[in-house]
Amino acid sequence: MVPSGFVKIYRDIKDHWIYSDSDHFKAWFEMLSNARYVKEPKTDTYEGILYTLNYGEFIFGRLSWSKRLGISEQKLRTLMRKLQAEGMIKATSRFTKLTIYKIQYYEKYNQQDNQQEKKESEGLRAIGNLQDNQRITSSQPADNHRITTNEESREGEDGKESISALFESLWKLYPKKEGKGSVSKTQKEKLARIGLDEMTRAIERYKLAKEGTDKKYIQNGSTFFNSGFVDYLDANYQEKEDHDNGEPNSNGANSHSKRKPWELISEDDKAFFDQGF
Repeated sequence: MVPSGFVKIYRDIKDHWIYSDSDHFKAWFEMLSNARYVKEPKTDTYEGILYTLNYGEFIFGRLSWSKRLGISEQKLRTLMRKLQAEGMIKATSRFTKLTIYKIQYYEKYNQQDNQQEKKESEGLRAIGNLQDNQRITSSQPADNHRITTNEESREGEDGKESISALFESLWKLYPKKEGKGSVSKTQKEKLARIGLDEMTRAIERYKLAKEGTDKKYIQNGSTFFNSGFVDYLDANYQEKEDHDNGEPNSNGANSHSKRKPWELISEDDKAFFDQGF
């Protein structure tokens, strides 16, 4: 759907530092126009990453924005840090390939809501008039309103189904399928925000680390998905280059690795330590 409404820019922006650089101003306008202007959250996927976008938030990836706007990645990196320091935006979620930022005080810029509320109010009054004057035909606008409501409800249900489907996919990959019911809905949502790709890598890293270990010393599925996975996420398992905007390099991480304790000891010692975990 093509975004409707408009963003409000005050004349005194010409006195602001962001106006003095055309690239900065272009990027700032891109943020304002791309931010979610509807109050209801939206859940969607991007390259296997499940994310939720709330009011006033926008998706940022340094590489894609650099190509689209014709602005260097370094300049965008500097701009994003400065905007955060100035309190104009803040990062709300970070993923391997994108970061979600929120525009502070977005309601000052967004003019969508007032227009939409006015239309909805006028629509309800029209339905009321039709019900008073024409009892038979009045059901048609009401039905149309219910259809719209049902579509919005289905969008929310689709998000829940996506979260559930993602968790089922991860559960199938894990070697010790015990305690599934102990993984709460809230925890599943956290896993979904991390994304299918990164969680799959975390599982494979854990399986590799426990290769040859007696199954009784492997964490139950509930333990791993509630907390055990954290040590095997990209940020903790490997050092990555600075990516305040969520953009990884071609491998999703750089070549410098944090060596784990079991990489520093013999296989015999490893088995000994595994028994104590």
